[in-house]
Amino acid sequence: MALNVLTAPQRRLTGLLVKLARIEFAHHLKQLIFSNMHQPALDPLMTPIS
Repeated sequence: MALNVLTAPQRRLTGLLVKLARIEFAHHLKQLIFSNMHQPALDPLMTPIS
C-alpha cells in the first residue's frame, strides 16, 4: 500500500490501526508466555476484556 497517496485522516487511521495491532500482539504474546509458565496472571492488565 502506498502511504503517500493517503489523505491525512487516512494516515492517522492507519497509524492508529497499526498501534492497536501492536498492542494486541504484545498482549497475546504476554498471555502466551504466562500460560507457558503455568502461572496465574496476577497483572490486572493481563485479564481479558470481554
